[in-house]
Amino acid sequence: DPATLPPALREMLELRLENPDASLAELAQLGGLSKSAANHRLRRLVELGRGGHQ
Repeated sequence: DPATLPPALREMLELRLENPDASLAELAQLGGLSKSAANHRLRRLVELGRGGHQ
């Protein structure tokens, strides 16, 4: 449930859903993040989606 995500992850999820074809660099720019931070958040979302713990 997206409502239970920390705000930073929820924002990244919304960015990805709104920009499905955006590159990592583009998502980072849209979110005002470094590519490293954007990558970390996306990887965390994937982990959670696969049943990882929050």
